Amino acid sequence: MVMKKIGINIDKVSVSYGTN
Repeated sequence: MVMKKIGINIDKVSVSYGTN
């Protein structure tokens, strides 16, 4: 569960960086 949460957070950050 923790790994999944971290993975989702990383995906969100990647999307944010991609948008910028």
